[in-house]
Amino acid sequence: GLVQAGFMINIMLSGNFAFLNHLTVIPALACLDDSCWPRFMRAHRFPKPAPAVARLARRLVDLALVATVAALSWPVVANLLQLNGSRQAMNASFGRFRLVNTYGAFGSVGEKRFEPIVQVSHDGLTWHELDFPCKPGTVTRRPCFCAPYHYRLDWNIWFLGFEPHRGMLESRETWLYHLLVKLLRDDAQALSLLDPSAASGPGFNRRETGQGAPPFRAAPRFAKVDMFHYEMARPLWELVGRKGGGGGGETGPPAWWRRSFKESLVPAVQLDGSGEWLERMHIEQG
Repeated sequence: GLVQAGFMINIMLSGNFAFLNHLTVIPALACLDDSCWPRFMRAHRFPKPAPAVARLARRLVDLALVATVAALSWPVVANLLQLNGSRQAMNASFGRFRLVNTYGAFGSVGEKRFEPIVQVSHDGLTWHELDFPCKPGTVTRRPCFCAPYHYRLDWNIWFLGFEPHRGMLESRETWLYHLLVKLLRDDAQALSLLDPSAASGPGFNRRETGQGAPPFRAAPRFAKVDMFHYEMARPLWELVGRKGGGGGGETGPPAWWRRSFKESLVPAVQLDGSGEWLERMHIEQG
């Protein structure tokens, strides 16, 4: 129980999986004997120790149970290590009585971080990136710590980072198209799922030509989504320890990430005549 709880706490400290680990700690604590808890947390006094014969019988039963589970778990271990040459099966049961099984949020994750970047524009020429509450976007924004829960949209859009990105979009993440429609309508609920800087930024506010003209609210006309490959700008211990500028001749806010363009996921689109669907962007010729 302590090993499992400690492992979950270690993952919590890294900011991954969030509430899943908090929930997993609960059954892990149930593995602890009542005598492990401080006296003020005990609901009753414990009886006198059982006779030696009874204690020995209990240990033999426990060992037999451990041996049985270990023997039945071999297919689970083989599946985990992919010894049979097939892909790892998640959330699957093994054996005639299905006493052992595999469980996990992910069988494997990619070695590279690919991030979809949502952008909007008023004229189709100048594009404004929209940051999410926590996922990487602006390279100078410090990574956030999200616990004990994930931000809803950050969690969903994370799956687009799996390759092939377009295949993931068309097979299970089609909600992104609906999000773009709502953003082009300046939908308040959709914007509430993004970082506050998105709604207050130039993507949804324009200025009249001329100096000193106040900005006014205006929904963007165009939207697109590009995929970028993100990497930490430097080792984490260097990023955390630095102060002020990035050093090494860098000016301005220090960069936490460096990124490179990978591909266009959703080409520039706009609302059709009905305002309900997306269509490829058409720039009016002046």
